Amino acid sequence: MENERDFDPQTMTMATAEDFSRMWRELYGNKLMKPSKYGSFHAMRLGGYVYIARDEDGNIKVGAANNVEKRMCQHKKKYGILKLIAVIYAKRFMELEKFIHYELEPFQVYREWFFSEDEKDIFGKIENLIEKHGELFEAELVQYK
Repeated sequence: MENERDFDPQTMTMATAEDFSRMWRELYGNKLMKPSKYGSFHAMRLGGYVYIARDEDGNIKVGAANNVEKRMCQHKKKYGILKLIAVIYAKRFMELEKFIHYELEPFQVYREWFFSEDEKDIFGKIENLIEKHGELFEAELVQYK
């Protein structure tokens, strides 16, 4: 199956590759998962953060990092000042980031950047995903700044 190649069953803890694959099909049908820059989700990336930041124009960036402060400093050089508005800790943060990107696809501007006239549209989708499937990603914290 196409989706299962993106997951390494040996690195799963609570969830298995089949759990993620089943959830993906339920949410997104036969749409293929875009490849990760890492090629796959793997054990070296267990435990980290999905961060949500806003630029001066109101565009929202959803990214993943082990060290959010360091990542925000890197972004400052590239994009200017970004305001960190939410952080989600999850053991399966790389998978969570990928699912959030697909949930927000109607609002996508470019890659990991999204925009909506009403930010509640974006945050509602993120909160809904965490509420319904947070256990699968072992999401432990949603913190709004």
